[in-house]
Amino acid sequence: MKTMRLRLYRLRLPFKLSVDHSLARRKMTEGLIVLWEKEGLIGLGEGCPREYVTGEAPLQAYRVAQRLARLIIQEGISSPSGLDQAVRSLGLEAFPSVICAFELALLDLMGQARNLPLWGLFSPEPRNLKFVYSLVLPFTTPQTFTFFVEAAQKWQLRDIKVKVAPGSEEVVRRIRQELPSCRLRLDANGSFEGSEAVEFLRRLQAEKIVAFEQPCPREDLKGLHEVASSRLAPVIADESLVDLNDALRLIDHKACQIFNLRLSKCAGLRRTLALWALARSAGLRVQIGCHVGETGILSMAGRHLASLIDEVVFLEGSYSPWLLEEDLVTETVAFGLGGKASPPSRPGLGLTLREEVLSTFGEKLGVFSKKRSVGPP
Repeated sequence: MKTMRLRLYRLRLPFKLSVDHSLARRKMTEGLIVLWEKEGLIGLGEGCPREYVTGEAPLQAYRVAQRLARLIIQEGISSPSGLDQAVRSLGLEAFPSVICAFELALLDLMGQARNLPLWGLFSPEPRNLKFVYSLVLPFTTPQTFTFFVEAAQKWQLRDIKVKVAPGSEEVVRRIRQELPSCRLRLDANGSFEGSEAVEFLRRLQAEKIVAFEQPCPREDLKGLHEVASSRLAPVIADESLVDLNDALRLIDHKACQIFNLRLSKCAGLRRTLALWALARSAGLRVQIGCHVGETGILSMAGRHLASLIDEVVFLEGSYSPWLLEEDLVTETVAFGLGGKASPPSRPGLGLTLREEVLSTFGEKLGVFSKKRSVGPP
């Protein structure tokens, strides 16, 4: 039997254009890549530490990942339950992106070994056969606004999300004018107070807004409830929803109608599915979201997640061909005309690593195996 090995990298891939919203401005990825190697197979994992979303400072997350890798090798961990035990023993529950990266790599490895697509580890058949992806418009210049509108028209995209802040009404109206038949939703990344958000929606009633994502700051459950109870548009909880405790608080305060599930934010596939189950039991719907700058690894993982959820009200992701100068995988993870895609069918994630891209844009954080471990203590 070949020795198990873990390789960790900090990935920083440049964007083709800057992506801005009220909490951040990004021109490149900032992510953790985990390669879990065993029996001649390589499992791929990715996490996106975002301090303004989960409180994870990237450099701290990378140090935590090194500790977890050492323990996995020392204990010979090769199962999801073993990974969970390692996370608990090191007290790493506050690092969902790290948990996500390791779990995805392990599940990818398991799927390949069993000749099953990753979703097939959880269900004999996909629960969702039709995916319709959204386009997300960040804060834009006139040039990038035109780029996104033309892309929506070219690809016949029905679902459009636009980043907003107080005073953004004219941007929303212009998008509605340019894309009159789209399902238009807003994302404020917590930039409004409750009463402000309600008035903002009232001024935009003619634009037929179908949902309002995170109108108020993460901890402002009273404000979120005020917007949700106005019934002007369903509220999507994003930054306010990281773990199970957050979900229970949102339900208890009647602070939203939709959960935004993001794999890296919610600590991987299994924990994200648990949040979906809770949402369903509470009569809430779900959106599958993504982080800006995800590579094809997380994009494809999101597609496997979508295969396991039988009703997804909005779906985001698969943007790496549009956004990244280079992707980390050989396969093009993109949607087709109308934003349409289907469940993946290849074993594991179904992806092939581009080692040359990783060596160019990745900073090696360590190589860990029984024979050797190279990386900071």
